[in-house]
Amino acid sequence: MPAIKERQILFDPAPGQVLFVPEVTSADIATKMKQAISAAQTEDALEIRIKATIRLRNGGLIIELTTPEAAKWIHTPENRLKITGTLDTPATIKERQFSIIVPFLPISYNIEDQEWLRAVEEENNLPTGAIETAHWIKLKLRRAPD
Repeated sequence: MPAIKERQILFDPAPGQVLFVPEVTSADIATKMKQAISAAQTEDALEIRIKATIRLRNGGLIIELTTPEAAKWIHTPENRLKITGTLDTPATIKERQFSIIVPFLPISYNIEDQEWLRAVEEENNLPTGAIETAHWIKLKLRRAPD
């Protein structure tokens, strides 16, 4: 069975909004999300079934689908726009993000520079844009003077 994370879609509402009020049941959420997905589908599209819904504290939602192919279909830019456009609340479909720590990275590197991030992606055979941001663990002002 494919990994669950490959089948999940994260819906993030606009700041200060929630996709569904607490009174809405999980079954109603699944029905509404299925309607939004169906509105984006064409006749030759694969069948997409929702296996589970998870509400997030920030008002967002994770839906788990039955296949990774369905999740990939939803993640295409044109399908994202169609699906989020049918929801009552403005929302975006977000990619999964990961935080990593790189030990012993020289502080002379300009990690805020987008060109540097793209070079790191290329060196590590990552797709362009895979590294969204980079941050120092210790702020510059907290470092010992040279």
